[in-house]
Amino acid sequence: MPISLRLIQTQFNYLATKARQDSQATMSGYLWKKNSVSGKWQQRYFVLYQNLLFQFESDKLDKAPCGMALLEGSYCEKTLVLRTSRDTRTAPQHEHCFTICYLPKRKKYYELRANSEESCDDWVAAIRCARYRYAKILNTYQLYLNV
Repeated sequence: MPISLRLIQTQFNYLATKARQDSQATMSGYLWKKNSVSGKWQQRYFVLYQNLLFQFESDKLDKAPCGMALLEGSYCEKTLVLRTSRDTRTAPQHEHCFTICYLPKRKKYYELRANSEESCDDWVAAIRCARYRYAKILNTYQLYLNV
């Protein structure tokens, strides 16, 4: 069953401000996001805070967030780029990409692109670890090891 979250604007802005200012934010930085309507890539500033991924137009502190993704019920995978043996180059818009999808029907998804392969790997790993379910499994595993 998909998880939904209803926030009023003041709660949304409070969480976004806390995410930007809290030293416990897991990751932050610029990524390219593919617009689902136009298909164009837009550079956005993202902040991963607990199990929330906030999206801002820039890294300026006075700007309000333009989006947020709850990572529960999602999975994150790097995008596989297929090439033929004749095609030696990859278009820049297809390099260092990853996708956040929501189960079960995969109707909602985010296509994101990092500036480097290392940055892409870091974001994918951080997003995978940010889900509450992952933390719960890890905690159970650690309890099992301590028995």
